Amino acid sequence: MQGAANAYFAWKTSVTDTNYDEIVCFFLGSDVDINEVPNHLIPSDVNGGPYIQFHSGSTHGGLRILNWENGSTSRTLLVKNITVQRMTANSIVAENIDTTNLSAISADLGTVTAGSLAANLITGDVTEAFPIGTLIDASTGTSGTTTYQDFWIPAPSGGLTKRQKVELNFDFTFNNLSTTGYQVALYCGLQLKSKTSTGVAIGTVTQVSYPFSNHQYVSLVGNVLDKIDNIGGVAKTSNAAGTNGRGILVGAYYDASVNKTYVLVSNIQVTFATGDTMYFSQSKFESAGTFAQVYQGIEKVYIPANTNITHQVNISQYFGLSSTATNLRPYVVASTNMSNVQGTFERFRGTMENIA
Repeated sequence: MQGAANAYFAWKTSVTDTNYDEIVCFFLGSDVDINEVPNHLIPSDVNGGPYIQFHSGSTHGGLRILNWENGSTSRTLLVKNITVQRMTANSIVAENIDTTNLSAISADLGTVTAGSLAANLITGDVTEAFPIGTLIDASTGTSGTTTYQDFWIPAPSGGLTKRQKVELNFDFTFNNLSTTGYQVALYCGLQLKSKTSTGVAIGTVTQVSYPFSNHQYVSLVGNVLDKIDNIGGVAKTSNAAGTNGRGILVGAYYDASVNKTYVLVSNIQVTFATGDTMYFSQSKFESAGTFAQVYQGIEKVYIPANTNITHQVNISQYFGLSSTATNLRPYVVASTNMSNVQGTFERFRGTMENIA
């Protein structure tokens, strides 16, 4: 039984007896409009639109094929490959969509395997930025390592993997109460809580040179900077096994003219030979849950006699690709003449980023 909105006849003219012609017909439920059916447009050479909408009480429908108004010509009609496809809410696939505007669709796109998305058409947080800062007001100590308030770079939104980064200012004051001026020295930086002790395979290395004492340059084919950072640990095994098996990555750069990435490694012994696989660990292969010193710089400051001065240290550091939150904390290692002055770590502040 059809309703008034149905177009239940379809016909083609000028049909040759050497061709098979395809016509798609639609049987619609009582609550479905033909305009809701993907790819329902009728070919230009088909007259009428073959669809029928059932009333709510209908249980059966039929399809009749006629060889109509052929005059004195042959009335033989050959029909083949009649198929029926049921479309439910879960069975509409991309091949059934024919539209230039998807604004009405709200769905999980899955993985885009072809084509491209223009950056200026993407909405939402691609690169995420967050403020960070707190008052510390604690001594730098006179020797050894002192750690301070830890913080987290939030996990990237949407479960994406992004490169994480911090830009921080450390504010110090140094008070010299004596009648002698001192140049003091301290190391400061960030410690990262390890997520795993297992390194990630980066590629096969080629020995290049030994530019400084206890330093080695190696190269890897292609641009692998997306897999490493300019700090961290490297080794020729995934767990940095063996005595002095871990080297410290102190520099990396890409040379497009030869399509190679060069990595500078510090170690008291040679870390790599040509043909070894390089494994990289942001946390220097430390056990999960252990804080590792991943950024360190030395500060030398002269403090005149009977003087109180302020000193600021800028820290800009990437922390590799991650889909999870990353735990960091500032630290200070008091060194030369720090016992002769009063050093205070006043505060730190800056920004954190998840970069797409």
